[in-house]
Parts: sequence; C-alpha cells; structure tokens
Amino acid sequence: MYCFEFYNCTKAQLEKRKIYGAIEENSYLKVVTSSNDSHATYKKAKGLRFICYDKKYDRNTSYRQTYFRYNLPNAHPIGKKRNTLWRCCYCGKKLKKREIEVDHLIPVYKAKRQRHWQKKLPNGVNDKTNLVAACRHCNRMKSSKTGLWYVRGLLGQHQLYWKIIYPLTLVITTILLGVIIYYL
Repeated sequence: MYCFEFYNCTKAQLEKRKIYGAIEENSYLKVVTSSNDSHATYKKAKGLRFICYDKKYDRNTSYRQTYFRYNLPNAHPIGKKRNTLWRCCYCGKKLKKREIEVDHLIPVYKAKRQRHWQKKLPNGVNDKTNLVAACRHCNRMKSSKTGLWYVRGLLGQHQLYWKIIYPLTLVITTILLGVIIYYL
C-alpha cells in the first residue's frame, strides 16, 4: 500500500486526472493505493505537488498501546511497592502513565520524506523500537526534529544513562562552583 499526499489542489482536480478516493487531512488530500496502482497514480499526478511513501511510514492509531505492551515501567521496586513510573527519555523526568506522551524517536514527518530515516525503520514508523516515552514539554520542543534530540532519545531509553548522568552533572557543577568561588 502506498500513500500519496497532494498539496494545493482540490478533489475535483484529482478526479479530472482520474485519481479517486481522496480523503481530506489537515492541509492536504490523501489517496491510498495498492502496490499495483501506485505507478499509474504517480503518472496521473504529474505536474501536481505531492509526496508518495509506503503506508508503513504513516502514523497509526494504536502506537500508544504498542509502546505500553513492550515497555514496562521501571522494574526496580521501591520498598514493597512496585515502581509504576516511566522516564522521559529526553530530560529524565519521572512520569505516570497518564502523563506520558508516546513519541516517535524518528518523526513521522521525516520518515515519510527521507530515505535515510526509512532505512533505519525497516518495520515502519510505529515499530516498538521507534517509540519512546516523553514528557509534554520535551515532546513539544522536539516536534519533528532529529539531530541532538535523536541522540538524547537513544541514550535516554537506558536506565544506566540516568544513573551515570545525574551524579556526573552534580560533580561537574560542584567543580565549576569551586573554581568560580576560588577566583572571586
């Protein structure tokens, strides 16, 4: 299955070119075709502004359930209670289940448009390896960016990272404060 997203055109313009089944989404028209029809649709769309991508790079409705199925909360018990908190992979903030925003580490926007990111996602954008927990603030800040956010997301998924980074930050801050006080 392939998706075509048409920009700056109307359903009537598509139907004139014999492209049927357009669904309005946000600021574009979306047409989903089978593998056999994708080449014909591509030829008919010549001259229109559009992008074409495999359906597995489109957001689905069940990615949140997929994340919680494969990612249990921090498994270390606190006292006699089991810890039911997740951690934002970008800032380390501990989150309850209702506070989590499940984020695509490689954004859907980038996966649709860039082959480089598609190669990193052979199973599609909603694969369990591409889903991470994020707090509301970090998810809004990241948006459809990659770069440093991608690296922070990869590292932040591991508990060991947070066990090392917090004490390391404390040591560096103490040293810097000592240097500042010494020279004042």
